[in-house]
Amino acid sequence: MRKWKIQLEKFGISNARRDELIAFCRQYPEKVDKLEKAQISDPKIIEKYQRDIFIIEETAKEADSFLAPWIIQSVTKNIPSWKLVQNSMPATEKEFNAKRRRFYVLLSEKL
Repeated sequence: MRKWKIQLEKFGISNARRDELIAFCRQYPEKVDKLEKAQISDPKIIEKYQRDIFIIEETAKEADSFLAPWIIQSVTKNIPSWKLVQNSMPATEKEFNAKRRRFYVLLSEKL
């Protein structure tokens, strides 16, 4: 099955920047896990992880407060929109993809 990459060029985000944003989001589960298990003792790293988690969560809410939980699932765990729709996400695939693009545009502005 072919893997489609989200296209953000028309929003002024290069492919390299898109890949950077995706990589940032994919670290979310690891950071949450390490904070929950108190595996980090350095206060600076704890603060950075908390900040990164906050940025992702708040940006998802800005993109769409109702769909934020699904946006977070998609961008942090690489869950495709069609699979979220199959699992009862309350939006169409097209609507969700637009919100996810908006999330990346907003995130790019913040980082």
